[in-house]
Parts: sequence; C-alpha cells; structure tokens
Amino acid sequence: MVNQLFDQLNAMKKSKANEVNAVERKILEELSSQYKDWKDLSHVVSRLTDKPEGYYMSEYGSVEAFVRFYDLSKIEERERPFFEEYLADEHISVDWHNDVLSQSLGDDCLLIQTDSRGDNGVWLYHNLIIDESSYLDEEGHPDTKKRNALINDYMERTDFFPDVFEWSNDSLIPIRL
Repeated sequence: MVNQLFDQLNAMKKSKANEVNAVERKILEELSSQYKDWKDLSHVVSRLTDKPEGYYMSEYGSVEAFVRFYDLSKIEERERPFFEEYLADEHISVDWHNDVLSQSLGDDCLLIQTDSRGDNGVWLYHNLIIDESSYLDEEGHPDTKKRNALINDYMERTDFFPDVFEWSNDSLIPIRL
C-alpha cells in the first residue's frame, strides 16, 4: 500500500511540474514579445556587441564585454529569471547588483600579459604562445612593434584572427595591431 501511495505522490508531482512548466513557457513567450519591442534594451544589446563600455576577465578566465543598463531596475523581481533566460539565448548575462549586461568573448582571445608576474607574454586558451623574452629589446624592455609583428605572424600562420587584449594589473585593454 505504501508503494502505491508513493507512486501516486510521484505522479502528482510530475503532473504539477508539467503544468508549472507550461505556464512558465507562456510567461516567457509573453515577456519575450515585450522585451523584443523594448527599444532601450535592443540599443544596449547592440552596444554590447559593437561598442562595449569595457572588458573584464571572468572568474573562469574568459574575456567578458560589458555595458551598463540602468533600466534593469524596471524589471520586477518575479520577471528576472525570465529576462535572464531571454538574454541567455544571445549569450548575455545579467548582473542585477551593478546594472550590467555582459557577454563572453570566450577563451579564443589573445591576451598579452604585461604585469610582471613572471609569465609575461602572449596567451591563447590559457597557453603561452609567445614568450615575452622573444620580443625584448637590447635593454630588456618589451618591444611592442616586435611583439605585434610576432602576433601578426602567428595569426597569418594559423589563419586565426582573434581579438587581442592587454592584461595588466587586473585590467583588460583591447589592442589594435
């Protein structure tokens, strides 16, 4: 008898979960149509892709572009998970505390580390591809022209042209070669 009651309980939970999922899908559909028509949001999302306010290194070691979006406070608490899911389709994350939208550029960015930790050089996918010693001048200082030439040579040789950032003292600066 107890087994039958547990079976009945599990069936009820599954049935309720299906009903909840159906309502959540309807809410997401309705809110998504509102978000698509929200001009300020579409403007901020295009800025995130085209001209972000800045970049930072995520806790996972990937480069993130970000923009501030002060209208986040207009989104009700109960709508926030749906807003996050809507933006997740565009690979955009929400930082509610700092009014920030961010998008990962991933690991396939070249990082020029210059902060004298002893492992300076050009990094890709967490691997050192050009050691700083290969572009030092006669006085032991980094020669940026030589470094950039080595980076260009690497990109031409591999036919891979990623974004390039200088990573120094916990800040990321995009570099144009």
